[in-house]
Amino acid sequence: MAANNQAGRLPFISAETRKIELTGGTWGPGQLIWVGQGGWRWRPHTYFDSQAYQDQDTWSGRKEEMDLRLRVAARIPFTAEGARITGAGRSRMLAALPSAGLAGVIAGLAVRYGLEPGELSWQETAEAVGYNDTLRAAYQHTVTGPDGRVALQAALWFTLPHAYQPAAAIIDLSVDFDAVRPGTSLGTPSHVPADLQVTPGEVAAFFSSGWQAAMVLLLAGIENVVEIPPAGPPRLEFYIQNRRPENSGGQRTLRTLDMIDFSVFGPTRRAQTIDLAVGITAPLGLSTEDTTALARQALIRMAEDHAFTGVERAKI
Repeated sequence: MAANNQAGRLPFISAETRKIELTGGTWGPGQLIWVGQGGWRWRPHTYFDSQAYQDQDTWSGRKEEMDLRLRVAARIPFTAEGARITGAGRSRMLAALPSAGLAGVIAGLAVRYGLEPGELSWQETAEAVGYNDTLRAAYQHTVTGPDGRVALQAALWFTLPHAYQPAAAIIDLSVDFDAVRPGTSLGTPSHVPADLQVTPGEVAAFFSSGWQAAMVLLLAGIENVVEIPPAGPPRLEFYIQNRRPENSGGQRTLRTLDMIDFSVFGPTRRAQTIDLAVGITAPLGLSTEDTTALARQALIRMAEDHAFTGVERAKI
């Protein structure tokens, strides 16, 4: 590790040091920052990786799946003991969620699809899909299509740290294109009209608001969480998932690039693209502006990792 110092001198930690760079080990790359009477706080550096797989199927199966799922999964290591989700904690979470901006993303997509979004109302998700107890919280909101089927579904899952497991939050937004516009997604693979494809801007907006929602669940679900010593850096995984891929053997299948419009990134070298993902390590407490910028960078990194050839020219 190294402390800030005058040019030409060897690194050292003095009584006046206010920032220490951590260059490696379990806690690096990152910084120790002096916060006054509160002592030192650790702040990891932000960086992307291509190892997003831990939560690709957490809390999910293939039964009664929708077509496309966007997912933000966050794992935040803490050494908290005895934390419980109480009635007051649930009330705090639901009261704080509007600040994440998730409702605007859902409503914007619904309106573009010609659907009535209604007022966002989070309902507890019943077992065995969701669990609501002192350890876990699960909620969902649905928007129906013209024939009454669920066309859009948002889902939240939150788990407190326990048995050496970190705190975890997952935010999903799923789309059923045949429920959005019945009768248009026909054939195998099914055809999705171009005007229903989810855009990169909409994906990035969901990643940012989902990130904010995950932090809201964490901050509201665990009392005094900012005072709890971290056990490692917070890490998120962003996913774009095809829930009816061509090799799934279902009667109705879809191609991923028919459901999302990635044309801005140019063609891909891949013969087949099913799921796309990227990981990001970042500190707690980022502003909406920060998460918005990083969500766009994550989408670009995702396109690079999956061999899209026009990434350098893309504007999203």
